[in-house]
Amino acid sequence: MNYLIFDFETGGLDPKRHAPIQLAWILESSEQLVASNSFDLLPAPDDDFCLAALEVNNITLERLKKGIPLQQVIRTLKHTCLEYTPVIPVGYNVQFDIDFLNRACIRNGENMHSFLKIGKFLDVRQCIIWLHHLGRFPAFPGKTLDNYKLTSVCEYFGIEINAHDAMGDVIATRKLFHIAMEMLRSPLASRQQ
Repeated sequence: MNYLIFDFETGGLDPKRHAPIQLAWILESSEQLVASNSFDLLPAPDDDFCLAALEVNNITLERLKKGIPLQQVIRTLKHTCLEYTPVIPVGYNVQFDIDFLNRACIRNGENMHSFLKIGKFLDVRQCIIWLHHLGRFPAFPGKTLDNYKLTSVCEYFGIEINAHDAMGDVIATRKLFHIAMEMLRSPLASRQQ
């Protein structure tokens, strides 16, 4: 299988209104990394974003002005995916990222269905929730999982993360994706927390 593990950092939560400000991805085939990329995105003149969102992402307006135009980044992503079709999107709370990707594609004259298998996708967050509720998580002494935020789940599994950076989130999500797949393959090795 070919998986595109990807993440947007955005200037707000509404894909119809707010600008994407970073996009990163790792493309893997048969569990091997075959491509990766990360971009700061140059906002279009009509893009909107919240300054608070920029602060969370530790990105300045000056840095964004040096970003790459979204149309160019979408073309690069499409070209990368077409080399490995079919590609299944993977992410942490992936519907959020799919909504931003769809909006970005529409605004730039592309159809994401032409290079991603959107009918199928894998949400690592939902896998983690499901595995946790089924008691398939390994128990670690002194550790509990109180919520399913990416940073909390990474801390539980001892994964370092550069949070609120698109590539940092992608790297952490990829590690969690492989942990979740291993838990699915090895049900006897997991114990209820």
